[in-house]
Amino acid sequence: MTESTMRVTRQEVPTEETWNITDLFPTEAAWEDALSALLTNVEEIVQYKDTLHTSAETLLQAVQAFEQFQTDMIKVGTYATLQISTDGTNPEHQSKVARLQATLATIQSKIAFLNLEIIDLPTNTLEQFLQAEPELHVFKKMFDDIRKKKPYMLDAKVEETIAALGETLEAPY
Repeated sequence: MTESTMRVTRQEVPTEETWNITDLFPTEAAWEDALSALLTNVEEIVQYKDTLHTSAETLLQAVQAFEQFQTDMIKVGTYATLQISTDGTNPEHQSKVARLQATLATIQSKIAFLNLEIIDLPTNTLEQFLQAEPELHVFKKMFDDIRKKKPYMLDAKVEETIAALGETLEAPY
């Protein structure tokens, strides 16, 4: 191999040419804490299970909680995936991504109800909620996109089971 085609290890790459993942989490321990917190914080969304149809305010609170939770999930996921993308052979990075995938599969099974309940909202109820709560308009596209999936959705228990198996179903073969 010529010098220009030789692969370098991550440690050999100049620091200024690498991602600064400390912008996401200053330490591995902080990432670990955030990963664990996801499993706790998902309960802030689960509390809305079987209630989205009750009021515009409840629906708004649920989707706002989901939006914040999703921001936290993306940050945790980005930290792990940036590391694995720099060196897929590193066992620590592989372990981190595996733990992330297991956590996300657990979370997906717990929040699978969100899409199902939004799909099950009668159209006139959703329209009334949008009129009653102007802040819900921010989420209208999300509602529309979710409701387009209705013909392809399965029973709630089946959707939860599939979500729980996400880690297995998305694994390479």
